[in-house]
Amino acid sequence: MACHEASTSTKIKVKQQSITVGIIGNPNVGKSALFNKLTKGKAWVANWPGVTVEKKIGKINLGETSFEIVDLPGIYGLTAYSQDEIIARKFLIEERPEIVIQVVNAVNLERNLYLTIQLLEMNLKLIIALNMIDLAEKEGVEIDIHGLINELKIPIIPVVAIKEVGINQLLETMIEQIDRPTVSFKLDYGEEIEEAIEKISKIIDSFMGKLDLGIDSRWLAIRLLENDNDVVEQFRSRGLEEVIRESRRIKDELEARFNKSIEVLMIEKRYHYILSLSKKYIKRKPARESLTIFTNKLDRVLTHPIIGLMIFISVLYLLFKLSFDIVAPLTRLIEIFFSHYIYNLIKTSFLPDIISSLLADAILNGVGIVLIFIPNLLFLFLGISFLEDTGYLARAAFLFDKWMNKLGLSGRAVIPLLIGFGCNVPAIMSTRTLGTDRDRRLAVFMIPFMSCSARLPIYLLFTLAFFKENQIIVILSMYFIGVVIAIITAILFNNLLFKGQTVGYVMDMPPYLIPSAMNVFIKSWERVKSFLIRAGTIIVSLMVVIWVLSITGPEGYLGSEALSVPELLSRSWIASFSKLLEPLFKPFNWDWRIIASLMFGFIAKEVVISSLAVLYSAGEQGLPSVLLSSFTPLTAYSLMAFTLLYTPCMATAATIKTEIGLRYTLLIVSYQLIIAYTITYAILLIGGLII
Repeated sequence: MACHEASTSTKIKVKQQSITVGIIGNPNVGKSALFNKLTKGKAWVANWPGVTVEKKIGKINLGETSFEIVDLPGIYGLTAYSQDEIIARKFLIEERPEIVIQVVNAVNLERNLYLTIQLLEMNLKLIIALNMIDLAEKEGVEIDIHGLINELKIPIIPVVAIKEVGINQLLETMIEQIDRPTVSFKLDYGEEIEEAIEKISKIIDSFMGKLDLGIDSRWLAIRLLENDNDVVEQFRSRGLEEVIRESRRIKDELEARFNKSIEVLMIEKRYHYILSLSKKYIKRKPARESLTIFTNKLDRVLTHPIIGLMIFISVLYLLFKLSFDIVAPLTRLIEIFFSHYIYNLIKTSFLPDIISSLLADAILNGVGIVLIFIPNLLFLFLGISFLEDTGYLARAAFLFDKWMNKLGLSGRAVIPLLIGFGCNVPAIMSTRTLGTDRDRRLAVFMIPFMSCSARLPIYLLFTLAFFKENQIIVILSMYFIGVVIAIITAILFNNLLFKGQTVGYVMDMPPYLIPSAMNVFIKSWERVKSFLIRAGTIIVSLMVVIWVLSITGPEGYLGSEALSVPELLSRSWIASFSKLLEPLFKPFNWDWRIIASLMFGFIAKEVVISSLAVLYSAGEQGLPSVLLSSFTPLTAYSLMAFTLLYTPCMATAATIKTEIGLRYTLLIVSYQLIIAYTITYAILLIGGLII
């Protein structure tokens, strides 16, 4: 079964100026790779309306016609149980794309055909992109493509997306299909069920004016027989209770006759049809270089509970090395360029003091905070995208799935949580790989408690001053506290806020592949660009607000010197607000200077140290000796715990807001403050009793 690239020679004679094309398929079938090849990387990312799942859209022009390509979430079916299924089906029903391309894995074609049948039942103009055809040949899988085309009456194009094989032929087929009629597909469910479908269809037809869904009544009748909650709600919202009652009566009569769930019977019919297609058109022969044999051997090692865990830790360590250590010189270069060169250039300019301070201390510092993350984010996402496209991340998810399930999450959530130890920002952004909104939100609630590298300088400062002999143990205890609180948070919110929303996760192990460099880069850059545009705007805005509150006070304008002179800063709005909060922190024996430092820590956690140095009139080198006279070991430990648990930094908060919305951001910040206060109070109370 050879696969050859075709040139695009079809003349474009299309009446419509704009055509919408939806790309759909099971997870891990190469859907994103095909999308990137079709759009040539010229795409943008948004969110689907009302949810935080990514929406990828690209545009290509063929002749005078513009094709809008929409990459739908990876799904196994259109039953609308999960958020991804709801999004995909809503798009297909409401947007009614002129063409739908289903990407299928040629190695395991049978597994993909269930979605094919559901798409055909919706009377969509469907094209199948038979991906990984080269791997299928190596596996000894022979697919009678012409036989399948004659049976299903739809185009089937063999492609190898990552190598751009078959892309031109796919584009040519898209153009050919535009003005052709949609082929009607009707799966025979048996005499009794077909009679029931016909009865419900006639009832629906009589109400079609009110329904206005623009979809075939047979499909709606099938969905009602399968008790599809989303379709039932569509009828109910239009006041069509009569249709719901009649369909349930017919369904109940059938189930009484068969003594079995109609939904199960219909699913069985679909699988019997898939089995018949497989027997007719798919043959498997022993292959010399079997990918399955290689995959199985490698999986025994990578998913082994001990060896697999050791490999995973090693891979993650290398990923962190790449993302944090290797790019450190580049990060430092960005910091020097903005914080020193450009900063001094603005400060020594002939601009008025307030303007130069606004540009340098607020806007420039805000831009610097955003840009300083870019090298880390880019290299981290390059690593994640590479591991994702090789198929390794699916194995890592399987390795941890049993443990993560106890927290209400799938194994995939372990990656973002562990990334959080390096930096919470990319960790939160990497939750996009999780399947549902619920999983994403639960993981995002946990991530801020993962002690990031920015908190480490605070631990080092206080442990060097107060716990020299037990420095490692004290620092490790901070990480331990963070993990424990994260686990408690998952259990708490899984049983309260997200109760009853758990969706099962089917884990499909993709074959091991050599990733496309372009595909890896495009996916990584899309995520980094999202941070730059969305979170960057929030960060710069917040920096301006903090700057205003620092250089002004009840007396009015204090001057930009307030940012470095303790006496002036003590008269600012920041100080005034800190002094108002002093009674709240009286049980901790903290004065307004510590509270102000923690407020500045919202910019970035490590800023707590420089703020303490300014407010206590001590250079950072002399700060440990100053702290010894102002703190006890117990109050020092409690402050370390508070910096671990209280509000996430500005960049993290901005990322949370862009990823899951303002409401959840405010909830997370409030929850963290309550947890931080409670745990700190408990440490001081218990520590006081022991000491």
